[in-house]
Amino acid sequence: MTIDFFVHPQFSESKKIHEYPYLMKDYERYFQHLLYNLSTSDIPVLIKGRGDTFFEMEIPLENQFNSNNYGEITSSEAWQRFVKLLEGFETEEMRINGCYFGQCARNFALQLFTYLKIDENLFTEDGSYGNSRIETQKVCQYFGDFLRSNIKYGAVLHRCKEEHIIQKLKSKNLPFGNIDKQLVDSQTSIYFG
Repeated sequence: MTIDFFVHPQFSESKKIHEYPYLMKDYERYFQHLLYNLSTSDIPVLIKGRGDTFFEMEIPLENQFNSNNYGEITSSEAWQRFVKLLEGFETEEMRINGCYFGQCARNFALQLFTYLKIDENLFTEDGSYGNSRIETQKVCQYFGDFLRSNIKYGAVLHRCKEEHIIQKLKSKNLPFGNIDKQLVDSQTSIYFG
């Protein structure tokens, strides 16, 4: 069984990606991959952002959750609904699709991971994450916990302007690579747009 999370999947459309023909071919491949993942997903879940209208029509309303601009579910009410949706599926394969790689997709992955690991939401409505979020990411990156988790990236879009994210995948200070490196596997596709 696979649970597919679609994090701000159409955000780049709201950024007028259509005005850049050199990016459109890869974006079209990304979008087709999203459609395939949506059609084969056992449980599709939408983490809503600006412009996700197609996915709002295709994914059941009870599987849709508003998020902040960074891909995180911050509403207490939405978080409780989210936890209830995941109940009993905590050990199933989970794929995070959407945009952007190393940004909103990563933030949601960290939120989901910390919930599965310590049964807590480290993201609050007032936006104060505290040291626990930063420490959790640092410790879990260092020890390769993301690599061993059941959470991986699926089809993700990477902003061309953010090359530093790709460059930071490996670090001599992180034996297993950073969180993004650890969430990539043979079924991950990274598109540029």
